[in-house]
Amino acid sequence: MASISSLGIGSGLDLNGLLDQMESAERQQLAPITQQQKSYQAKISAYGTLESKLADFREAAAKLGDSQQFDAVKSSVSGDALNAVVGEDALPGTHDIVVNNKARAYSIATQGVTDKTEPLGAGAISFTLGNGDSFSVDVGEEQSSLEGIRDAINEAGKGVQASLVNDGSGQPHRLVLSATETGTDAAIASV
Repeated sequence: MASISSLGIGSGLDLNGLLDQMESAERQQLAPITQQQKSYQAKISAYGTLESKLADFREAAAKLGDSQQFDAVKSSVSGDALNAVVGEDALPGTHDIVVNNKARAYSIATQGVTDKTEPLGAGAISFTLGNGDSFSVDVGEEQSSLEGIRDAINEAGKGVQASLVNDGSGQPHRLVLSATETGTDAAIASV
């Protein structure tokens, strides 16, 4: 039995060329469908991205609807110079506080004496603080030296601390009175 190895050998027609042309024509008809397929794939990808972004947006919006997110405002302070308290109407934020002048404890010094152990005389020493509080310290004859007066004031514990300093002058010993608290309310207004 004989076999045909090439199309169109007996007919004289170029069947291979015709077959190639038909195949090319079919591919050209598929080109718009392939383009359309790519377009749809791009749209599907865009819809997927949009859906993902919408899911993120829904999650963020759900957090905004949760009142506990806003009730959780807390305060924190670095340093020990002041404290912060969060009230009901507190708004979130960061605040910097700069201290230009720091309150100091008020202090005064008496006139100097030559000998810090010499008795100066019995009596009462009265103090008035800046907030209007007054108190007295009784000093007996035996403790009327600068050292004794210092000890009596310190033992009273009324907001005034006493100490002795030597300023190196001819009458070097002075009694220094200092408020134990800072600010004008604790200042020693009069002695």
